[in-house]
Amino acid sequence: IIDDQKKKLKKLKNTYYYNDDLISKNFANATNKLVPGKTYRVKIFPILESVTSVDCMTFLKKQRAILVGGQGVLLANDLKGDEFPVGKWTVSFDEKEALWKDSGGSHGVPLVGRFGDGDREFGLGVFELVWDSDYCLLCFCDK
Repeated sequence: IIDDQKKKLKKLKNTYYYNDDLISKNFANATNKLVPGKTYRVKIFPILESVTSVDCMTFLKKQRAILVGGQGVLLANDLKGDEFPVGKWTVSFDEKEALWKDSGGSHGVPLVGRFGDGDREFGLGVFELVWDSDYCLLCFCDK
């Protein structure tokens, strides 16, 4: 899913930036693989105050979220990206161990930024840092 989306997104005029580390190989160990043909319920929750990734994971587990990482944020962007909040970064978590780790030891959390001019950025946040009101949580659940 990720590599197919990358090829498509990099060709679009409104793709301002695409992080080259957001590829299938780096996110192959997703905790949950999305099943083709299956219907999921997807919600986006705003982050209202500064929180850690552990706080975000605790919240997602209370929602009974299915952790899907990069495949989830790119699929949601493809199908319903116009519903992503404008001026925010929509983040798709996975278990820390399932996330890609860069040469400095930071774990990349896939995210999409949607801006008022229609541009989008596809990047990686850092699991080890704090998230604030510039971000929203993407939550996939069984229907």
